[in-house]
Amino acid sequence: MIESVTFTRRRVQRDQLGRPVTDRYGNDIYTDVTFVVPNCSVEPRGTSSEENDQQQHVETGLTVFCGNPAVDVHAPDRATYAGLTYEVDGEPARYTGSRFGNDYAQINLRRVTG
Repeated sequence: MIESVTFTRRRVQRDQLGRPVTDRYGNDIYTDVTFVVPNCSVEPRGTSSEENDQQQHVETGLTVFCGNPAVDVHAPDRATYAGLTYEVDGEPARYTGSRFGNDYAQINLRRVTG
């Protein structure tokens, strides 16, 4: 596994004392936090298309295999790969305890256009 994938997670913005920052209406203000996951391998998944309300939608997907099964990636996160932004599709599958020592995490990504 030789690639690195950049992920982005939305988090509540906090002040110097660790309290959530809110707008004038009392709603939390969010900020995007970017982090890089090394030791990955990226493979394409299938492409599908459908037409809704006379608009063509195309869904493409990638599967990311990470060498660290405890990688801190979750369903609401987004990934950037090859200049395109994908959504994490579900929670990562984590495989551990193999007698061959090939523990890893599998992260499914999807991108819908149209």
